[in-house]
Amino acid sequence: MVARGGLLSTIVEGRQEIELLYAVKAECWGLGYATELALAATEHACTVAQAESVVAFTLPDNQASRRVMQKAGFTYERDITHADLPHVLYRKQWGQAVA
Repeated sequence: MVARGGLLSTIVEGRQEIELLYAVKAECWGLGYATELALAATEHACTVAQAESVVAFTLPDNQASRRVMQKAGFTYERDITHADLPHVLYRKQWGQAVA
């Protein structure tokens, strides 16, 4: 196995969200697997689950993960605290504006 990921129901700052998760073996970084996984999962969220949006977040200095999110169509939304650590929150949205 070189990668794993998918979608998870989660709470972000008190709000119910659908979160994109992915992990790739270090020796397979940079080969596009995380982006491919992110695109497939978000396509599923939109077409099958009919979600209006999906979030993803990472530590601010994780530039590789941030690039995956951007390549998969996510946009930076704001800084958040998750698990008592600073994170950056990205969102991919299809439906109405999120309040």
